[in-house]
Amino acid sequence: MPISQTIIDAAGQYVLTRADLSPGNGFSDTPAIRAPLNPDPVVLVALINRWRQERRKELKRAKAHFVDRLGPNGWQMAPMEGSYNCPLQAAINAGLKQNVDILLQAGANPSGFPDHVFSEHATRFIRFRLPKWYNYNICDTWEKLLSQLPPETPAQLSALTIQEIDARKQEGCISPFWTEQNLPYATMRWEWIIWELVTPLESAVRIGDEETVDKLLNHPHCDIDGWLTSRTGKLDPTKENTASYLSTSTPLHSAVSYRQTRLLGRLLGAQFDPNVLPAATPCSALTPLMLSIVMEPPNLEAFDILVAHRLTDLQLRTPVFNVHLLHFAAAKLDVSLLRHILEHTPGSPKMLVGLLQTVQWQTPLHVACLPLNDSQINCCSTAIWQSIHDVRTTDHFWRPAARTRLRAMDNIDFPDPDPPKYFDEQIAVVELLLDVSSNNSHQQQQELERKAHEIAAQDVHGNTLLHYLAGQRAVNEKLINSLRKLPSVEITWKTCQNYWGFTPEFLWEDGKRALAEKEREYMSMEASEF
Repeated sequence: MPISQTIIDAAGQYVLTRADLSPGNGFSDTPAIRAPLNPDPVVLVALINRWRQERRKELKRAKAHFVDRLGPNGWQMAPMEGSYNCPLQAAINAGLKQNVDILLQAGANPSGFPDHVFSEHATRFIRFRLPKWYNYNICDTWEKLLSQLPPETPAQLSALTIQEIDARKQEGCISPFWTEQNLPYATMRWEWIIWELVTPLESAVRIGDEETVDKLLNHPHCDIDGWLTSRTGKLDPTKENTASYLSTSTPLHSAVSYRQTRLLGRLLGAQFDPNVLPAATPCSALTPLMLSIVMEPPNLEAFDILVAHRLTDLQLRTPVFNVHLLHFAAAKLDVSLLRHILEHTPGSPKMLVGLLQTVQWQTPLHVACLPLNDSQINCCSTAIWQSIHDVRTTDHFWRPAARTRLRAMDNIDFPDPDPPKYFDEQIAVVELLLDVSSNNSHQQQQELERKAHEIAAQDVHGNTLLHYLAGQRAVNEKLINSLRKLPSVEITWKTCQNYWGFTPEFLWEDGKRALAEKEREYMSMEASEF
C-alpha cells in the first residue's frame, strides 16, 4: 500500500527529537528499530528521510556507520543479549502493517539481514566444529570456517563416522539418540536468553500475520529458494550462501512449532517443500513432519496436513543420524500418538520395527527403553555409567549434567516406592511395537521368534533394550519380567554382553547393589549430623 500524502507531508514537517535519534542503551535499542515500533508512522518516515539526506553526504566511516543505523536496513546483532533484530522484523512483531509497508517501499531487505549474518549464525551449527569456535562469540562466516576444516573432513550431511561413534562411547558422554551431545541451542542459551536468528517471513508466520506473509512471498527480492526443494549431500557455501540456504529454521518449521495451521497450508500451496531440512544444522535438522511429533505437546493437526501432502516422504530419515519418524514417536512414550502415526506409515508394525535402525543401529524399541535424560541413569553403578550413553529426550535445549554433579551424594534421587507414571505407557508402547496378532499357531510361533530377535538386537554400544531398562534408577521391573517370559529372551538377559562386557542381568544386579550402598551411605551421613 502506497504511503498516504498526509503522512508524507506530516513527516516533512516533523522534527526528529533527541529521543528519536538517541543511540539507545543496548545493541538492539537503535533509532532504526525504535521507529518501526511507534504506532505513528510519521516518525518512521521522517527518520528514513533523514537517512536519505545523510547518505548523500561524503561521510567518514564512523559517521557512515551511525547513519546506517537510521535506515530501513539498520539491523543489529547483540551477542551478549542473545538477540538479532532489524526494522522490518520489529514492525512485523509489533503488528504495525503500515510501518511494514513503509520499510519495504524504502528498500528494506525482505530477508531482514545480510547473507553474511546468516552465515555467521550458521557457524555455530557446523559439524566437526573446532573448540575455539565459541558459541557466544561473533564468529567468522560459515564459508570461511568450513574451509579451515581438514581436507579429509567428511561432508556436513554424511552419515556419522566411526570416530564420532567412538567419541560417544567415552565414559561420561551422554547424548540424545538423534543428535550430537553439545546441542548448539543448548549451549547458546543463557538463563532466559535464546539465540535465534529468523527471517521476517518466519516472524510473520509465527504471529499468524497472513497479510504480511503474502506480501513477503510476492516480494521480488524475498529469498525463499532454499525452502522450495530438499537438499542432500554437502552444502556448498560457494553456491548456496543466501539467507534461505543458511537459515537454521524455515517458515514451515515456524508454522508447525507455533501451530499456525492456516499458514502451514498457505506455504505448502506456495510450493514450499514439506520435506525441507535446514541443511545448515546438519546434526539437528528435522523435517516439519518430525518436528510436529517432537513438539510438546505434539501438533497432530500439522502432522495430518503434512501427511496428506502428495510430496511428503514418510520414509525420510534425518541426515547424519538416520533417524526415522517412528523413532521420535517411540521416544515420546505416548501409545495413542504412536498408533496415530502407524496408521499413516506404510507397512505394519511387525514389518517396521526390526528394519528401522538409526546409524547407531537403534530401533524404535531401543529408543522406547532409553532413559529420558541423564538424571534417570543409575550413575551409582560404574558399570551402568560406562554402558549407557544415549537418552531419548527430544528437547533441543537439553544439556547433560556434569558427571560429578550427577554422582554427588546430595543430587542422587533414590527411587520412589511407587513406580513412575510413565511405566505403564512404556509397557504399552513396547507391546505395540512388538505386536503379536496372528491367530495361526504356526505364524504365531514365527512372531514370537521375531520378537525375541528384536529384543536381542544390539546397537553400536552392544546394548539391547534390556540393557537400557536395567540401567535406570527406577527400573521397570514389570516390563522386564514380561519380556523375560518370551522364548529365548532369558538367554539374552543372562548372556548378551555389551561393548564393555556387561549383560543386562549384571547391570540390573550391580545397579541395585550400588544404589543400596549409596542409600545406606546417605542415611549414615544424615544420622551423623544429628
